[in-house]
Amino acid sequence: MDKKAWCDKYLSDESPECLPLPDGREHGSWGRQAMGMAKAGDNVELSASLLLLLGIYGGLQEGAFLLQQGTWAMPVRLGWQGEETPRDFLSRVENWLAEARAFPWQEEEIGELLGWEQGRGLVLCPEAEADWRPGKDYALGFYACGEELGICYDEGKYSRELIWEMLASWREILLSLPEAEALNKVRAVSAETLQRLDRFNDNKREYDRKSTIVDLFRQRAAEFPEHTAVIYEERSYTYAQVEEMSDRLAAYLARQGLGRGDRVAVFIPRSEYMVIVSLGVLKAGCAYEPLDPNYPDERLSFMAKDAEVKLIIVADELKARLENFPEYEGLVLTISEVANLPKATEEEIKAMEGPKPEDLFILIYTSGTTGVPKGVRLLHSNLIVYAAWYRRYY
Repeated sequence: MDKKAWCDKYLSDESPECLPLPDGREHGSWGRQAMGMAKAGDNVELSASLLLLLGIYGGLQEGAFLLQQGTWAMPVRLGWQGEETPRDFLSRVENWLAEARAFPWQEEEIGELLGWEQGRGLVLCPEAEADWRPGKDYALGFYACGEELGICYDEGKYSRELIWEMLASWREILLSLPEAEALNKVRAVSAETLQRLDRFNDNKREYDRKSTIVDLFRQRAAEFPEHTAVIYEERSYTYAQVEEMSDRLAAYLARQGLGRGDRVAVFIPRSEYMVIVSLGVLKAGCAYEPLDPNYPDERLSFMAKDAEVKLIIVADELKARLENFPEYEGLVLTISEVANLPKATEEEIKAMEGPKPEDLFILIYTSGTTGVPKGVRLLHSNLIVYAAWYRRYY
C-alpha cells in the first residue's frame, strides 16, 4: 500500500478535537512540568497512554497527535473501545507505528492531515533533550527524557495546576495500562488526587440529632425573648410574642384531638401569620401543608384530599374558596379566629407531646406538569441538618 492509499484509509475522516480545553486565552511563554518515573516506556507504551489521556480529557474514545523522534515524525491517530484489552490496544498501536514509519512525513503535512489550526497541535517526543520545546504550531508537548516524564505548555492558555493534574494522570495511565483487564479499567487518577477528593467528601459534622425545629425555637425564645423574631411590612414580633401566639394555636389543635401524625393545611397569603401559624401547627406535633392562594382551587382541593388534612387554617378573605373543595369535610379555622384564641395554660403546654425528629415537618407538592402532583415529605431531622449547616456556614 502506498502512502496516499494509507492516508485515505486511516486519515481521510475528520480528525477528533482532542486538545484539552485551555483554562486561559492569552498566548504566553512555554512552561514545563515534569515528574520522575523509573521507566517511562517505549514509543508504543508512551503513544498508547497518551492516546488514552487525550481521550479522557476530550471525552472521546479516539485520539491524535504527532510523534516526533530525532529528525523524523509521523501522525498517530487511533480509536478504541472500553472493553478492548490493553494487550490488543498496544498491538494495534505498534502496528500503526510500524506502518506509518514506512513513509516520509513533513510536520506541516501531518498538521493538515490531522486538521490542526496553527498553535493547536499536540506532539509527543519520546526521547527529548533536556531543553526540548515544541514549535509554534503546538499547544502542548508531551515528552520523556531519561527517567522524567513531562509536559511543555503555553502558560497563557494552561494553568500550572491543570498541567500538573494532566501529567499525574498520564503517569498513572502509563503505570496501570499493562496490568488492567480492559481499557476502561485503566487508572487515570493518581493516589494524591484521590486523597484530595476524599478530603473534599469528608463532610461529617456533629450536630444535635435529638432536637426538632420546635425545640430550637423554644430555646431561642427562652434565651432572647425580647429579640425580634418576625417582621412583615411595618409589623414586628418578638420571640416571646411569637412563642405565646403559636402556643395558643397549638393548644387549640390539641383540644381538637390533633397531634403527631396529623396534617394541617395553611391556606393564607404571605404575612406574619405564615410563620406564627406554621409554628403553632408544629408545636402540636402536626405537620403542615402550605396551600398557595395563587394555585387553582382544583389543585388545592386535590392536595388537601391527598394529604388527608384534618384542619385548614385559612385567611378570612379566602374562606369562600373552600366551597370549591367539595371533598373536604374537616375543620376550618380562620386567621381572625386564630388571633382571638385563648391563651394556652401551663398545663396545656406541658401536656403537648410535640414532634419527634423522625416526624413529618412539611408536605409540599410537585408541579404536576408531567402528571398528578406528588407529595414530598420533609422531616424535622432534615430541617435540623439544614439549620446546623446554615449556622456553621454563615
